[in-house]
Amino acid sequence: MNSTQIENQTNDEGKINRRAFLSRSILFTATGLSLISFPNMLTRASAADLGKSREEIYRELDEKIEKFYPVFHSCSQPTLAALNDVFGLNADQTVNAINLFAGGIAGKGETCGAVTGSLLAIGYNFDVKNKGTVKQGASMMCGGMFFDRFTKEFGSIRCKEIMKHQYGKYIDYSNQEDLKLLSKPENKGKCLEVMKKAAHIAADIILENS
Repeated sequence: MNSTQIENQTNDEGKINRRAFLSRSILFTATGLSLISFPNMLTRASAADLGKSREEIYRELDEKIEKFYPVFHSCSQPTLAALNDVFGLNADQTVNAINLFAGGIAGKGETCGAVTGSLLAIGYNFDVKNKGTVKQGASMMCGGMFFDRFTKEFGSIRCKEIMKHQYGKYIDYSNQEDLKLLSKPENKGKCLEVMKKAAHIAADIILENS
């Protein structure tokens, strides 16, 4: 699945703008890890670097997740694929490799695939795409932010608990009756809702801290 690439000139100008902005607005504590920042200002600056408003980014993520879901039939791949396209992460091969994280890791109900896909996107953004231009440990800090925000939204990062939150019962992926429940038309949007929200949270964190 090819990613939508952001033009090189836009990227170069964005990096220069971000460095100049961050040098004026961020202070590091004595530990060297915690950031004291102005999130709203950072979000506007980073979104501007992409040439889009945050609402436009949300809308694009939603559209891509809806497009990718029927292709992958999972939660992990559409989430990462959408973030990969929107933020130009060059994570195409990883998108192809994370199907086994669907259904809470191989259908075992553990960590939600939308969480895994989002955390991988955060890791790609801070440890691969922007390596050397962000503070060491940023991906760990931002991963913790994602964990807290997602848990506040759904009560857990575990697939089985999220499924109970969304469907009113634990889902056994080896049970055909449970799988039929997931495929009912009235339930179609419930997993999409989780993927979209996870992608929005990841996007916010990338925008606030890049």
